[in-house]
Amino acid sequence: MKKIILNFFKSGFSFSIITLINLFVTKFISIQSGPTGLAIYSQLKQLNQTFTVFGSLNSQNFVIKNISADSKDYGFIPTTAVLLFFTNILGFLVLLFFPMLISSSAIGKDSPEYVLAIRILAVSSFFNISYVLFSAVINGLRQITELVKKQVLSSLLAAVVSVPLIMINKPFAYSIICGSQGLFGTFLIFFYLRKIGFIKEAFHNKRLSIQWSVIKELLTYSGTLFITGMLGTLTLTGIRALYLKNLGLHSAGLFDSSYTISIMLINIVITGLTTYYFPTLSKNNEAQDRQITLNLHLTITTFVAFLLIGLIIPLREIILGILYSGEFLESQKLLKWMLVGEFLKVTYFNFGMFFLAFNKKTALLSFEFCNNMLLYFGTNFLILYYFEAYGMVYITANILYLIFAAFYVISKFKIKIDYKLLLFWLLALAGILLILFTSFSSFNIASIIIYIIFSALLGLIFRYFYYSYKLANV
Repeated sequence: MKKIILNFFKSGFSFSIITLINLFVTKFISIQSGPTGLAIYSQLKQLNQTFTVFGSLNSQNFVIKNISADSKDYGFIPTTAVLLFFTNILGFLVLLFFPMLISSSAIGKDSPEYVLAIRILAVSSFFNISYVLFSAVINGLRQITELVKKQVLSSLLAAVVSVPLIMINKPFAYSIICGSQGLFGTFLIFFYLRKIGFIKEAFHNKRLSIQWSVIKELLTYSGTLFITGMLGTLTLTGIRALYLKNLGLHSAGLFDSSYTISIMLINIVITGLTTYYFPTLSKNNEAQDRQITLNLHLTITTFVAFLLIGLIIPLREIILGILYSGEFLESQKLLKWMLVGEFLKVTYFNFGMFFLAFNKKTALLSFEFCNNMLLYFGTNFLILYYFEAYGMVYITANILYLIFAAFYVISKFKIKIDYKLLLFWLLALAGILLILFTSFSSFNIASIIIYIIFSALLGLIFRYFYYSYKLANV
């Protein structure tokens, strides 16, 4: 368990540092351009993410799994490189030749400055795809410390470059910012892989040829992740477009501030989770091993999620003022509901990892499709009545996903959830809801006291789990 916690917090800490650096960028944009500028930057960033998923085929887990395999056979890499080169070029051409259609659909504007911004995203997405895949290689090699160093350094360099670009206050400058971390990260990781001899080993005496067996394996394994990844990014792009269309740029900027803080918290937990949990779970062939792995990670993520979310809820207005500006305080009405939804998402992510680790494509596609459709159409139905529509729908969708995913994993994989762990999770959820309703409008000292009491209580129970599992060396 010590090893799990160490890897969890190492990855989580690095992501926290990177997130703080990225928040500096959004803070500067907020000061320079307010919610309107933030809305434009966020939608361009989301479009960039969409084409990154498209160009990479969301294949990073496929790369991690094959590189971390005991056989150390890197023969799949040349074929993978050729395939992803062509998908990358396809995305590049779409952005280059159809910028007006993309800009008018996603941002609601098709003026020359927005067309230029979309075309620049073609280059930004190219570097982001390379960065994602090179990061997957280092992760597969289990060089977590080096991965952390390269991620943090590339974020710092990108932040430095972003400052003068933000002062230009033009859409094309935001598009350059979207690709800056990918640019620096690609070169940093490439030269490291070359230094340790991986590039030579992976491509030594190997032509950039096509092995159809590798393509079949990649598409079989990553095809589902590609579809779910595209579903997620397109859904979020559509929801941002709903806010832009129905409530305007100002409200879209408020949505983005809430979404950024909310997703920051979930990614701190999930990044630490996937770095160790996914490879470990993939190698568990026995039901008992899977059960132990799931129970351990549920315990850790539940406790960490409570500590983060339980603190952010009563301090949300202060945090919005610090990270953005006074113009964004209104978004706390949406943020509080999204934070509750994130606690549920952290939990179902533990179960959802089984779909990836054991290639349960049909179940994963079904759950993700229903979840994203509910998010989009539910928000579309409520957005004219409530600014916080997305938060309400988000909680509902995550409750349903958690119920069905947990039932599927428990029944399909013969998993038994420790009833004491279930009580631990319910106590954490009760604490978050209690904190939410005692700080419903603004900061309240009572909510802080409740947070301290529940943190101490959950900490004692967590310590009990640590020793009762007797797996300190796992």
